[in-house]
Amino acid sequence: MAYPPPPPGAERRRHVRKDVTVHVELLRGETIVIASIQNLSLGGAFLLHPDDEVEVGERVRLYLAAGKLDAVQDARIVRVSRGAPRGFAVAWHEPGARARKVLERLLADNPEVDYPTEAAAPTPSPTA
Repeated sequence: MAYPPPPPGAERRRHVRKDVTVHVELLRGETIVIASIQNLSLGGAFLLHPDDEVEVGERVRLYLAAGKLDAVQDARIVRVSRGAPRGFAVAWHEPGARARKVLERLLADNPEVDYPTEAAAPTPSPTA
């Protein structure tokens, strides 16, 4: 192994995670409910949801919207929290360009943290 695994409790996420309050439509099987995203990244999200019947590995679909831009995104449940906060974490399943743009906008719309996106280009410096 080239690199040792991170120590217990170390951050292992590939994407910056940001606390947000975003309401989404969540499709589980044939049921559509409104859920709230508590934190979000380009790799996944944590949704506050009281349903105790969700299982790790279950596929869900979310309708995401940021202003006039919206997208439908598939995800897989990767962790379930039955304590506080009650909900589950999802990993996005191959987000397309439109879904990625919506996620980037949702992340950038939070004024508390400057979230770098791939779309952001450096501002050219004036020449003398």
